[in-house]
Amino acid sequence: MQTNSKKVVFASRCEKNHFYFLMNIVFLYRMRKLLLTGFCLISQGLFAQLSGNYTIGGTVGATNFAAWSDFTKAISTSGVSGNVAVTVM
Repeated sequence: MQTNSKKVVFASRCEKNHFYFLMNIVFLYRMRKLLLTGFCLISQGLFAQLSGNYTIGGTVGATNFAAWSDFTKAISTSGVSGNVAVTVM
């Protein structure tokens, strides 16, 4: 492959195909990094972290959980951003 000031000249068709194949690999690698970064940034905001008073037992609602397993699942999925107080009924 020779390069002039504005134009790339390939010695053979095989060399040209190889060049475009490598360019596609570079493009896909960069897109993968971009998509993974975007997914990580978006997924951070999907789950609100727990903070405040919560109840285990009773009617299920935004701050009420039916069982300990539901509460532990919420903590492990969302995390904690402040003080958390749990009242068991």
